[in-house]
Amino acid sequence: MKCEYCEKEIQDGSLFCPYCGKALEGGSNEPKTTAEEVKMATPEFLDENIQTPESMQALANYRKRAGSALLYGILSLVFGCFFSGFYFPSLAMLFGAVAIILAVSTFKKGFQNKLIAAAVCGILGMIIAGFSLRQAFLDRQISQSADEVYSAELNIDLPNLSPDYSHVSSPMYGTFEELPKREFQYELNDIQSASFLNAIAEDSRWNHFPLDPELEAFLDDNFNLLLDYEGHYLFYDRTRSAFTNPADFSIYLEEYDFVLVFFDDTQNRIVIYDVYQSK
Repeated sequence: MKCEYCEKEIQDGSLFCPYCGKALEGGSNEPKTTAEEVKMATPEFLDENIQTPESMQALANYRKRAGSALLYGILSLVFGCFFSGFYFPSLAMLFGAVAIILAVSTFKKGFQNKLIAAAVCGILGMIIAGFSLRQAFLDRQISQSADEVYSAELNIDLPNLSPDYSHVSSPMYGTFEELPKREFQYELNDIQSASFLNAIAEDSRWNHFPLDPELEAFLDDNFNLLLDYEGHYLFYDRTRSAFTNPADFSIYLEEYDFVLVFFDDTQNRIVIYDVYQSK
């Protein structure tokens, strides 16, 4: 008899065509097909053994989609590893890992549901990684403009330099169990250091080290700021718009927003700490 779909010669009474895999309505009501015929009718057998143009194209398309899902998963995992922060990068890495596992398994034994799940996880990971990439660019912009921003806010003449070290975090993007804060460090040459020292010499807002013991204990206990500097420091309380220490440090445990600027003239270094609750 002939298959009613692909018109190839097949055994009489077959329920499935071993070439195209279609169920045959014209077959006998009695199950006359053998176990070998049933095996030959599976998609895996057809993909590997019946190399018709249609089956080869279908197999190529399937593997192409699986490869795309695998690529999305790898990119999500890589971006999650390289971007700073905790929430977004961790989610991107999680979705990326799941996408990779599912995509690899589809190459070994094809399942359409696994392929769809792999693609969805990979795309979700890429989207979340996109938020991390966007945040990384914003962090860089904040770092590059830090000297201008703090010069204007604190009314001090910071050197027009890019920070040698920077750390930027936010409440949603910050690292695990870490307060949202910003830190910038500037390394000065001798001329720049002497010029900055002259600029702040007559500014009464600046204090000399060591830190006020109460302030030092407060920063160490609650904000994990271990400050080992010499020279001068400036404390700015944004909550009260004041350059003096608050009368009661406990108010910062619930609502904190302050800037600390340190100028260590022994190391020719300016360090800015900006600790905030929300911005």
